[in-house]
Amino acid sequence: MCQQFPSPLTIEDIVFRNFTGKTSSHYQPLIAAFACSSSSVCGNIHATDIDVVSPNGTHQAYCLNQDQAALDVECTDLYKGFN
Repeated sequence: MCQQFPSPLTIEDIVFRNFTGKTSSHYQPLIAAFACSSSSVCGNIHATDIDVVSPNGTHQAYCLNQDQAALDVECTDLYKGFN
């Protein structure tokens, strides 16, 4: 839906830092979603020192329209229903 109906909301200058823990198995193998409807409305979003794993040990996050080099997670295009 995000790609079909991009939002005009601008999100920028966000830092996620020093997260640790284990997620539930509900969205496994994903630990997070970093998704933006368009790369033109999201910028300067960083995730550093992210030490979060799923119960099966993965460190994957759904990443859409993000600078993956700025995210301290293993990005994947696999989507598993994050709302």
